[in-house]
Amino acid sequence: MLYLAENLKALRKGAGLTQDDVAQMLGVSPQSVSNWERADTYPDITLLPALANLFQTSIDALVGMDKINDAQARAAVFQAERAYLQAGDYKKAARVLEAARKTFPNDEGLMSELALAWALGDDADKLKQSSALC
Repeated sequence: MLYLAENLKALRKGAGLTQDDVAQMLGVSPQSVSNWERADTYPDITLLPALANLFQTSIDALVGMDKINDAQARAAVFQAERAYLQAGDYKKAARVLEAARKTFPNDEGLMSELALAWALGDDADKLKQSSALC
């Protein structure tokens, strides 16, 4: 899923620009900018560098690749963690989740899964940490 529409709107508003301003700067109609922000249409690919430049960001950030990559990385973590849990290796599941928390420190899903892995293990200190994490 592309996040272009919501990113364009947020970046435009953050820059204090109107749809008319953006349209004028890019040489397109205000209706085009409105359509992009509603995800009714997408800008021509040749406009992506100009849009990224206008908002001083990368094309990857503009289309939401950072969010897409984060979602894929989280999915891989949960897949590995579930495999370890199913195999009964709670320590390895916890290690995977602890490492992922360094990248995603505020992810509630990771925290709850980590609390579960710690609670299922046989380490009394980790059980206390599990309670504290919840």
